[in-house]
Amino acid sequence: MSDRWFSKAVREPGHPSAHGYDGEAEPAPKAGLVDHSAEGPLSVMRRIIQAPGSPSWTFSNPKAGKLIQHYPRGTHIWANGSKMANVAFDACESEGMAGEALTDSQTQNLIDLGRWYVECEGWQGFRRQIEAWEHNEMTRFGAAPTACPSDRIPWDIIIPALEEDMVSQADFDAFVEQQKAINDFQNKALTDLKAAIDLLSGIAVKHQAEIEALLAAQPK
Repeated sequence: MSDRWFSKAVREPGHPSAHGYDGEAEPAPKAGLVDHSAEGPLSVMRRIIQAPGSPSWTFSNPKAGKLIQHYPRGTHIWANGSKMANVAFDACESEGMAGEALTDSQTQNLIDLGRWYVECEGWQGFRRQIEAWEHNEMTRFGAAPTACPSDRIPWDIIIPALEEDMVSQADFDAFVEQQKAINDFQNKALTDLKAAIDLLSGIAVKHQAEIEALLAAQPK
């Protein structure tokens, strides 16, 4: 795994005691990322993340500006509603309230974040209810029912953007394989040609005296 701090995020560490469980090593690999609606402004989010024993999350997604990262990727934060969900997934809280659409900046932040997780965690993609989750979907992992994130996450924009990345990567991988096959063919052809030249050279050396005699016998 690569660096656990996202280079496109501002680092603002959360309270050092507001994460983790006895017997659970961290940081640890994560199976997905859970999106939340903060139901409040960034100023309140910052106060909560600094309080001991309070809920904690990996990233804050402000209405304007860069993501804010509070804990290293793979830390067992306390936001997803149950121990199982917190150990399995990281979490991102988007500033704002139910009924508020994410800003363009927030949407792009989530696209960039999903792309980073796919790369760092080695996920096969960023697919709904496989790697890409909402808080309200954590009930299957023992969390209490909730409306969060209240239909605020524009999956119809985020998922296609990341699927394009996967298609582009697949095309690139196919191109690399094709170039490798071409190189292998060229290398074999060169090896075969060298072998043929060596064979002919060997024949010429072996029969050099006979060739010279035949040439000498030719009419002048």
